[in-house]
Parts: sequence; C-alpha cells; structure tokens
Amino acid sequence: MKRWRSNLLVYFLTLFLAMTSGESLGFENYIVESSVLDQESRMKLMFEKGNAEQLMVLTDSLLSIQELPLNERLLAIHFKGMALQSSGRYNELIRLYKASININKPDSLIYWDIQYMIGLHDIYIRLGASAEAISTINRAEPIISSSRWKNVDSKRSENIRFSLLMSKSVFYQTNGEWEKALGVIENYHPVHLSETLRLMLESQKAILFYKTGRMEDAERWFEKVCRNPVNNPNKLAAIIYYGEMLNLQGRSPEAALLLDNYVELAKSVNDTEIIRDYLMIRAHVLRELGREREANEYYNQLLVVDDTLHKIHREAMESLLADKISSEKVEELNENLGYMRRSVTVGIVGAVVLLLLMGLIIWISVRHKRTSSDKIRHLMSTIDRSDSEYRSKIESIEKEIEDYNTKLQTSVIQLSKLDSGLKTIQEELNTPNKSSDERIAAIRLNILEVAKESDNAERYNLLATKESKRLVARLIALHPNLTKSELEICCYISKGLSTKDMALLTGRSPRTVEALKYSLRKKLSISIPTDAYIRSIAIEGP
Repeated sequence: MKRWRSNLLVYFLTLFLAMTSGESLGFENYIVESSVLDQESRMKLMFEKGNAEQLMVLTDSLLSIQELPLNERLLAIHFKGMALQSSGRYNELIRLYKASININKPDSLIYWDIQYMIGLHDIYIRLGASAEAISTINRAEPIISSSRWKNVDSKRSENIRFSLLMSKSVFYQTNGEWEKALGVIENYHPVHLSETLRLMLESQKAILFYKTGRMEDAERWFEKVCRNPVNNPNKLAAIIYYGEMLNLQGRSPEAALLLDNYVELAKSVNDTEIIRDYLMIRAHVLRELGREREANEYYNQLLVVDDTLHKIHREAMESLLADKISSEKVEELNENLGYMRRSVTVGIVGAVVLLLLMGLIIWISVRHKRTSSDKIRHLMSTIDRSDSEYRSKIESIEKEIEDYNTKLQTSVIQLSKLDSGLKTIQEELNTPNKSSDERIAAIRLNILEVAKESDNAERYNLLATKESKRLVARLIALHPNLTKSELEICCYISKGLSTKDMALLTGRSPRTVEALKYSLRKKLSISIPTDAYIRSIAIEGP
C-alpha cells in the first residue's frame, strides 16, 4: 500500500492545477472580459470530459495564429499543457513550459511564469527528479517577492501564492518529510478561496494530519472534504486516504460505505494512477469484510490498470531519459561549438594581427625600396651628370692633346727644316771655292726656303685637325681595310710631305715609309698616282 500512497501524494497537485485552472488563477473575471469566451469554455469542457486529443488540436490551432494576443496565447499554452499532462506526454510538456517561461511578458502577466513553474515542479515530482523540482520552486519564490509582482491582480496573486505553497508541501511529501509538508500549510488560512481551492487545502491538510498520526484532526478535515460540494480528482484522492484510515482503525464497514458513495466520481476520473489507487483500497476493504469474490474482481481490474500504468511510466521515463541524454549531447555540442567559436575568433584575430604585421612589414619594405630607388636614381643621375662632365672634360683634354700633338708635329717639322737649313748654311760657310757674295747669296736662299717651309708648317698646323679627320672618315668609308699607319701616311701625303719628312715624323726609315706607300697603293687598287688620289679625296671631302 505504501507504493500507491506515495504516487497519490504526487498526483493530487496536478489534478488541482488542471481542474481548477480557471478559478485558481482568477479566470472568472477573465472569462467575462475576454473576447475568446467560447474558445476558453470549449477548452475547459474538453479537458473535463477527458478529450485530450481534441483539446490538443484546438490549442495548436490557436497557437498557430500569429496575431493572437499574448494573454490569449498564454491561456492556450496552459490548456495545451493540461492536455499533454493528461496524455502522459511529459517530455513535450517540459519543453512547452520552459519555452513559455522565456516569453517576454508585462508585469501584469508574470503570474503565468509561476503557473508554468508549478506545472514543471509537478512533472518533475512525478518522474522522480527531486533536484529539478525544488530548483524550479526556488526560481519561482523570488518572482513573487519582486516589485514586479505588485502589478499582478490581487486575486490571482493570492491564488498563485496558495498554489506555490501547495507545490512546496508536495515536494516535502515525496521525500517523506510529513511534518515539514504539514508545517508549510497548517497555519495557512486564506480568506478569498473558491470552493475548489478550499477543497484542495482541506484534502491536503487531512492527508498530512493522517500521515503525522494526528487522527482526530485528520478525521475532522476529511469530514470537511466530504461536505465540500465540489467533486473532482482531488476529492477522490482524499476519500481514498480516508477509507484507508477507517480500514486501519477496524472501521471497514464505514470505509466500504464511504467508497461506495464515490463510485460515480471514480468512474468520471480519467487518470490511470488515481483509478489504480481507488481499486486497490476498495479491494483491501472488501477483503477485510470477507467479501473475497468482490475483492478478487477489483484485484483483477487492478492488475490490468497497473500494467497500463507501468507502461505509461516506463515510456515517460524512457522519453525523459532520451531527452536528458539529448540535452547532454546538445550541451556538449554547445560547449564544443563555444570552444570552436573561441578558437575561430582567436584564429581570426591572430590572422588579422598577422596580416596587419605583414602589411606593415610590406609597407616598410616598399617605402624603404622606394626610398632606396629614389636614392639610386638620384645617385645614377649624379653619376650621369658626373660622367657627362667627365666625358666633356675628357673630350676637351683629348682635343687639347690632339692640338698639342699637331703643334708638336708642326714644331718637329719646323725644327727639322730649320736644322736642315742650318746644315746647308753651315755647308755653304765651309765651302772654300765660293766667294763671300756667293755664300751670302746661298745662305739667303736657304733662309728663304726655311721661312717658306715654316709657312707651310703653319698652314699644316691650321688644317691638320679638321682636314685630317675629314680625310680619315672618307677613307674608312671607301676603304675599311686600311690600317692606322696607312691612314696616317695618307694624312701626310695630303699635306704634301716628302718621304723624308714622313720618316722623320713617324720615327721610321724612309725605306719603311716607301714600303707603306707601296702597300697602300695595292689596297687602294687605283691606276693614278697615290698622291693624286689622296689629294682628290681630301679636296672632295666626305
């Protein structure tokens, strides 16, 4: 019996939240004021008749409307949660409530967050997730204590506080802490409670007094439950405990009569757990009365319901476990994604910094290269200017050297002529057979010859540079196979120098000069005299 007792404790608050949703949340006024009166009435009626699938279809159609006002959307979510709970689809219900809590709401509607948290608490209690259950309740209490809660309607505020206290009491009950569970609600005496909520409080106090061994107080509160005009699963839960207490006290006939009075209420309940608990207590009572056949019939029914209940619980637990594993994988994936994001961010920042550094290095390199190029261009320009200046100077020096060479050659020729004239004069002076007048006349003649040669040398000096260059250019164009020595002889020929003068100027012997002139004639392949040919070219010019 302990097994069904603990499950029954877990279940009573769920029934309360479902069946009293309109009253516990102060929906009486909302229904009067709301433009969705017919829709809400239909949803409540569907739930009371156990049409969870039809209620699911209706709420889904409402939630698919994008323009649905927020208060109507939250109400539709509430009824959808009731339908999911009745169908045992706890996994979907948990996701629905969690998503709904995250919806932004004005202060006047934040009571819905508490309502959804209470629903989550109840589901966690059902599934044995005590840590999640108390964590949810702890999240709800600061909201009620916050300044935002002052904007909630006073009646809704009182009903929500009551629901939260009941949830906390149920949590202690699931852990077997009956005294704590009773302490939460024993001294709670609200003034403005509907009959449905009052039934909830009365049934809960009666059960807890019974659990803590205060039988007189328990019977007094059980009698209040029986007198309450509201008939719902919470009332049946209290009746089951009352029947158990009477049966344990040896008052089995009273227990059987009590349970018989609520057969129709038991038939109207759709939840498998409470049906199982009712069948079990009736079977126990009938066995105490010796009505074995009837007791066995209830035991057989109980086996069928129990199998169904085990299947429902197993599927719910498997679904929750799968969802938990999936959540853990999602969390792990999120952690990996976070690590990857951080790694990518660090990589991108590092790449950007590296690119900036590379850009800076390249910019410095280009700037340095440009500066170096400018310096090189400036240096090259300076070198070019210097080279041009040096070339000009070299050309000037070469021209001066050439002029000096020409003057030197002229001076050599003049000195040669002067020396030759002086020798002739010396010879004339040493000639014994001539008279003084003849010698003087011969000397005068030699002096005139020397003067004439000096004049010719001066003319050669004036023409050497221009005429000689022009002649050499012409000869090279006509006879490119001539040597430098042969070109030099051609220049001397054009000046009318004798072989002896050429020999003197070139430092060769007259025989060698004659040989050069002979070789020159053969290369020129001419029929006229060489001197005439050279002079003709010199006269024609290039």
